Amino acid sequence: MRQKASFFIGINLGMDPTVALVKDGVVLSCSEEERHMRLKHAANLYPVRALRYCMEEANANPEDALCVNWDIPSYTDGRMKAFYEDLRNTYDVDDNTIKWQSRNLALNNLSNFQDKHRFEWGKIFGAKAIPPIHFIGHHFVHAFQAFHQSNFDNAICVTVD
Repeated sequence: MRQKASFFIGINLGMDPTVALVKDGVVLSCSEEERHMRLKHAANLYPVRALRYCMEEANANPEDALCVNWDIPSYTDGRMKAFYEDLRNTYDVDDNTIKWQSRNLALNNLSNFQDKHRFEWGKIFGAKAIPPIHFIGHHFVHAFQAFHQSNFDNAICVTVD
């Protein structure tokens, strides 16, 4: 029987792939893939080295993970598509940018996301199953971490990036 999971794993894919391990609102470890590869931004690479580093740094095992999360709902619920369309209607967007936007919408779907994690985790840890994936908004995660690392009992958080 599997024991109760003890920490969250956050994985950012795309530009500046990053991994963070968090337990009880405290960051146990965090690393960008580019720091291990010496390749600026390490764009579109799975953060294999960062994940290994974070697991070792936090003395954590993959089977103890509560979830892997990323903001996939904004791509699957139509928000990003509407955002891209609004940009095209407001500004003169070149063909390469339109192709990039279309590629983003095609690649960032639930099935691709789960398959990518399953494949990479299998290579790294020999895992047949990855931790359950919960999708949490990107800016919500920033606000959540800022609040939990503050000394405040109540706060309003604003995120801009």
